[in-house]
Amino acid sequence: MVHDIKSLRIISESVWTAGQPSKTELVALHELGFALVMNIAPIDPRYSLPNEQELVQSLGMRYVHQPVSFQNPTIADFELFAATLDELRSERMLIHCAANYRVSVFYGVYAMSALGWSAQQCQALIGDVWNIEEFPVWDALARKLMALQEQA
Repeated sequence: MVHDIKSLRIISESVWTAGQPSKTELVALHELGFALVMNIAPIDPRYSLPNEQELVQSLGMRYVHQPVSFQNPTIADFELFAATLDELRSERMLIHCAANYRVSVFYGVYAMSALGWSAQQCQALIGDVWNIEEFPVWDALARKLMALQEQA
């Protein structure tokens, strides 16, 4: 069941990224021992799960919501994402947005600084999920964020 989550990518035993999970999929994640669900998509009836926060919390998992605009993502959005992951990285978590587009960029760049990933590993995660070049605002942000990580 959980392997049917939209655009699921298993980064490690403790970190999975994905698009929007269903209620049934969230229950299955809980049963697998996940402790945290982080959602970086804005709430939108076109793709959001109604009452996701309440559902996640009712299952005994922690819920973090940090919406990132798809049309206007910022470096500040990434910095908040990275700071949150630094605090929570000991927990088994699902990080999701609507289609794993936002998450693949932010997690890939985060992994460059926190986990020693190369730019190629970051680009491979992004490219496995979507063709970022079709979305110039995201392509530009990803390039800028990767360059900043390579300079650090």
